[in-house]
Amino acid sequence: MLPIGTLFGRFRRLVHDLSQELPKDVELLAEGAETELDKSILDQLGEPLVHCLRNCLDHAIEPPEERLAKGKPRRGVIRLSAVHTGSDVIIGIQDDGRGISRGAVRARAVEKQLIAPDAILSDKDVLNLILLPGFSIAKQVTSISGRGVDMDAVKRQIDALRGSRSITSEEGKGTRVLITLPLTLSIIEGLLMQIGSDQFIAPLAAVTENDSATVGRMLSFTLKASGYEVIEATDGQDALTKLSQPLNMVITDLNMPSLDGIGLIKALRAHPTCKYVPIVVLTTESEPAKKQEAKAAGATGWIVKPFRPEQLVAVVQKVLG
Repeated sequence: MLPIGTLFGRFRRLVHDLSQELPKDVELLAEGAETELDKSILDQLGEPLVHCLRNCLDHAIEPPEERLAKGKPRRGVIRLSAVHTGSDVIIGIQDDGRGISRGAVRARAVEKQLIAPDAILSDKDVLNLILLPGFSIAKQVTSISGRGVDMDAVKRQIDALRGSRSITSEEGKGTRVLITLPLTLSIIEGLLMQIGSDQFIAPLAAVTENDSATVGRMLSFTLKASGYEVIEATDGQDALTKLSQPLNMVITDLNMPSLDGIGLIKALRAHPTCKYVPIVVLTTESEPAKKQEAKAAGATGWIVKPFRPEQLVAVVQKVLG
């Protein structure tokens, strides 16, 4: 996982140079640079974001004289933002430029025979027309944006990252593109839970222990997004080195390298600060003998994967009282 600021930082020079070339007075503001994403996603995200920024600079942001005539500040603003929502990251590209003319979009769609002249479309449907292959309302292709590449290219790139995108725009005020992406492209075994109206893929715990570094990072990240303070361990042996502060609960697997789950439970029960800490076993093991062995070692809860979110919440609530 890497902070998205490593990508955002590259765009300041792009905006500065293109502003000089056009010429326009444009400021780039970035928010949420500390937001983390899988490196494999960051490596592929640069091109679609560059295309969106070029469109903002070339078509959306007005020249200084036009902005002043409209009562706007001379300097245009493009805002890049990133924020976590559960197991996703939402990236925003917003400008305070012309906005998208629905009339121009409809006219071009009719011209290209994509819709009938009397077609009844919602505002969302009209805006989504610009995501169609080969669609553009630009009067001419320039060296700044377009370049033979339309917004459909952005759509395809985001789809390839298992993401989604949406467009909102107010004529005369500006346009906002939201791109929703998963934290990671790795396929992991997770737990789906719902807290209020938000859904998360994670276990509920104060300590997460997993023998997969990628899964461990994912679990830790989603737990933190849910408001938990997390101590992450790569396996049972690593977990024993991280007991310097009081814990409210431990969730552990059984099958791990270095020190398995049973060994970890016994070691925790022998530790003065963990003698009475609730320990829940989260495992694919379903044999009664294994469950009895874990209970004898000191486990206070047992969950067999896969299971329903409400089952997990019920177990955690019961264990924590």
